[in-house]
Amino acid sequence: MIFAPRIRRLALCATALLLLVGCATDEIKGTNPVIPTAATTAQLRPGDSLTISLQGVPDPSTNAVQIDDQGLITLPFIGSHPAAGISTADLSTRIRASYLAKKIYTTVDVAVTVTERFVYVGGEVAKPGRIVWTPDLTLTKAVQAVGGAKG
Repeated sequence: MIFAPRIRRLALCATALLLLVGCATDEIKGTNPVIPTAATTAQLRPGDSLTISLQGVPDPSTNAVQIDDQGLITLPFIGSHPAAGISTADLSTRIRASYLAKKIYTTVDVAVTVTERFVYVGGEVAKPGRIVWTPDLTLTKAVQAVGGAKG
C-alpha cells in the first residue's frame, strides 16, 4: 500500500500537467490569406466588352456594351455611365442606383459580366494590334499571336 499515495500523487501531477499544457497557446503570427474573387481582382478598363443584364423589371433586357476610350458605357434610359477603374460588382451597384435614382424602375436587378478583354501588342512584331486576353496569356503567347517578332 506504500505505492498508493505515490500513484495518487503521480496521477495528480499528470492531470495538472495535462491541464497546463492544454491551456497553453502559441502566438499567432501573420494573418490568413485573402482569397481573391472576381469582384475584387479585376478592375474594368477601356476596351472591355461587357454583358449587362437587367432583371425584375417589366422589360428585362441584356445589353452588350464595350467600355470606350473615356471609360464610359451607354445604357438605355440612363445614357453614358462611368465604368473603367471599378469592379463588375461596383458597376452593377452603380447602374442599379442610377435606374432607381432616375425613377426609371422601382426595383431592378443588375448583373455585369466581362465577355471579352483585350490586350494590345505593339513594337517590333509582325502585325501589331489587339488580341483577346485569357488568364493563361504570357508575353511569348501574345507575341506569337501577332505573328512573332520582326526579324
